[in-house]
Amino acid sequence: MSHLPSVRGLTTAEVAERVRRGETNAYKARVGRTYWQIVRDNVLNLFNVVLFTLLSALLVIITGFQTAIAQESDSAFISDLDWSPDGTLLAVAVSTARDEPDCNYTLTDSYAVRLIDTASGAVTATIDSDSSCSIVAVDFNPAGTQLFTVAFGGVYEKWDIASKQRLQAVRIYSLFLGGSWNPDGTEVMIFHTPGVLIYDQNLIDPPLTPIPLDLRSNDLTYAIWSPDGSKIATSYANGSVDVWNVTTGQGLVTFQGHTSSVLRFAWNPVLNVIASGDANGTIWVWDASSGQAISQLAGLTGAIRDLAWRPDGQQLASAGADNTVRAWDWPSGQMQIVNGNQSAWAVTYSPDGSKLAYGGEDDSIAIVPAPTTSTPIAFTSARDGNLELYRLTGTATTRLTNNAVGDAFVDW
Repeated sequence: MSHLPSVRGLTTAEVAERVRRGETNAYKARVGRTYWQIVRDNVLNLFNVVLFTLLSALLVIITGFQTAIAQESDSAFISDLDWSPDGTLLAVAVSTARDEPDCNYTLTDSYAVRLIDTASGAVTATIDSDSSCSIVAVDFNPAGTQLFTVAFGGVYEKWDIASKQRLQAVRIYSLFLGGSWNPDGTEVMIFHTPGVLIYDQNLIDPPLTPIPLDLRSNDLTYAIWSPDGSKIATSYANGSVDVWNVTTGQGLVTFQGHTSSVLRFAWNPVLNVIASGDANGTIWVWDASSGQAISQLAGLTGAIRDLAWRPDGQQLASAGADNTVRAWDWPSGQMQIVNGNQSAWAVTYSPDGSKLAYGGEDDSIAIVPAPTTSTPIAFTSARDGNLELYRLTGTATTRLTNNAVGDAFVDW
């Protein structure tokens, strides 16, 4: 049988000696904690702080964000938007007097252009125009190094993005409605009710090409370049839209499907079709080569304030006076409401088509994920030189160019 070793405790003298030498175990029992100590130890710890930060960033990525643009005037609103080609910046044009652009010489700061970081929504720079009138258009050049701005009071300017400095300002005593770079960045176009003026990128006067618009009784409302820069389309208060040859100024085709003033239109970047919207809320999609109507997009009850195609040409976004921002799949025409309570005046897609930005009367910009296309379309060139469209449904495809969508708009 084994024997346990004898165990002897310390004597009183030994304990006293060890205490004298400082050889003790000091422990203070914690019998209770305050509410703040409980919250600090269990909620505000490092793990939870890191987790909350990551979830907040993920929420912004998934749902987008909205950022306020501070104004001096309650009447100020967002009149135009444009993404930089690399997608990192959003240029914001600020105007006043919602019914029509205004010149108010006491509120010059209200007519500045804001540059927004599209990742955070923060305003990174404010560009003060040389005009005391509303800024009606902003447009990055294709390289993303310069910004072109147009003021209602007849001032158009070029800005260096890196330095935020004005490169050039030209004042013409006319009421401009808008303007933009051509697709290769070698020319700029401005337009006002009497017509369209095209200038060299250095804004040298006289203009290279004045588009003749004498037959329209000086009622031009909007103008845009074709995706290849060889044509310009112009719209009018009588409801018609013309397509012109940029080099010769020759009229090529006229679309006359609208019954009220055409306010905005957009040229599909992939297909040769134009979507145009009028004061009654009607959107027509039509062949830019023949002027033949293809489809009418219904459902809006107010004027169309802006239109934009997604870069892949398969979705159209609209901003309407019925306080909706909508997205329409093309060519199916299926509609999604992006925001049903937003009085937006401007809408635009990011260069990669993944995000949609819009802004309007509440002086704020929303950047949200672009709606997904329910029925994606594949584009292939047919042997006869036309473009074939296929709806992708799982592993099967359906040819669309011989059905109700029509062959009129598929000339390659």
